[in-house]
Amino acid sequence: MLRKNLIDSLQYKNEEDNSKYKEHGKPKQKSDLPTKQFQKRRSLLVELIEDNVHVNGVYNIIISLSFFIMISLNYIEYIQFGRLSPALDLIYEKFGKLHIVFIVWLGNNLFTFLCYYCFILWAAIRQKVDHKNITDKLGVILLASYYGFTFYIIPFLINKYNLPFASSAILLGDSIRFLIKVHAFVRGNAPKVLTSRSEKEKIKLPTFGQFVDFVYIPATIYKDEYPRTDNVRWSFAFYRFMEIIWTIVCQAHIYIHIILPIYKDLTCINPITFGELFILLLKTCIPAVVLLWLLFFSLLHSSQNTVGEMLKFGDRMFYLDWWNSLDVQQFYKKWNCVIGDWLYTYVNKDLAEVVFPGRRNLAKLLTILISAIIHEWIITAALGFYCPVIFVIMIATILFLTDIFRAKSYTKNIRVFIWMIYPIGPGLIATSMFVEYFARQRLPMKANESFVFWNHCIA
Repeated sequence: MLRKNLIDSLQYKNEEDNSKYKEHGKPKQKSDLPTKQFQKRRSLLVELIEDNVHVNGVYNIIISLSFFIMISLNYIEYIQFGRLSPALDLIYEKFGKLHIVFIVWLGNNLFTFLCYYCFILWAAIRQKVDHKNITDKLGVILLASYYGFTFYIIPFLINKYNLPFASSAILLGDSIRFLIKVHAFVRGNAPKVLTSRSEKEKIKLPTFGQFVDFVYIPATIYKDEYPRTDNVRWSFAFYRFMEIIWTIVCQAHIYIHIILPIYKDLTCINPITFGELFILLLKTCIPAVVLLWLLFFSLLHSSQNTVGEMLKFGDRMFYLDWWNSLDVQQFYKKWNCVIGDWLYTYVNKDLAEVVFPGRRNLAKLLTILISAIIHEWIITAALGFYCPVIFVIMIATILFLTDIFRAKSYTKNIRVFIWMIYPIGPGLIATSMFVEYFARQRLPMKANESFVFWNHCIA
């Protein structure tokens, strides 16, 4: 009876309530793809934890056990060595030079605000001149230059100031956020300018305040208005912020007390065999999965809910129930709805309806390729070396494994099988990065080379 009640409580109440989790509305024409619809709703985990006593109990158990483990590790470290866990030193090291991060981030904000005035200027000039094609081409060139400058300047500054990994990741992730916001703003408002027929026609463009609001809210699809909450629950925002701190501390302890012992013998003095490399992979799979889940909880749940609450942003559907996915494509769609919305609306939809009309498979392929390239750019620039394993795995899993694991029946067995092989993906990514990273640590004279581990450490 208890099991039945738990299952019933986790299911959506009825079809009307289930509509809260529909991402897109109906298209205007049959040939068009559906568009994103915003509505006031909570994040799925927030809803489960707040409304279901059983899920809330599991959440409390996880938090309590993680605190117990971290306190125990620090106490043991203090008794044996007279100091706290090196995990705390690791956090201080990897989040170093935050003053430089803040200055660059502030400059990135100002540069993004400048894009608004450039767009308004372009709209005003275009309405007055006769040669609108020239104005349009100059606008496209200016926008493309902004994209290219963003992809160049942030890695350049990271290398110049030798920023550590976490500080680099903050700047890289935020630079992509600013870029996709600018693209969404321009793409969402350019048709208003392009369809203007005369100089006397008044074009209603967004105010600077609307642009700034869009830049900071956790949404990537531009609208003049969004659903809003009535008030800010500061206690809710505070607890979500503390969850971010908690996940960072947990990840640092996992790295120090689990990952480092696995790779401590990787000296590159004696080359390792593929059998030994496979053992490293098996040992890394579960810690890698836990690190990935903590990253999801921090970035896609706690961070987005913190910002959304403080800015009274009502649509909190930042992710869906990816743990119930039946294939890889469905998993990626549900994992990150915020970026998925942008890719779908401004890449896939534009490619399928404007650039390559009717060729939806080609549009989907190019969308996957763009997403994989951006992910790889962030990781490469943050780590300081090229290891294209994320790119390869994203392309391979989506292209080759989607149809294999798509099932209409036997869903329970399929889910069990998927979760049995799921750790292999994060394990491959983490192992590839760790062996390359530690190889470069052991062989600093080879740091300027590519694929140091594969060239010097493998038998």
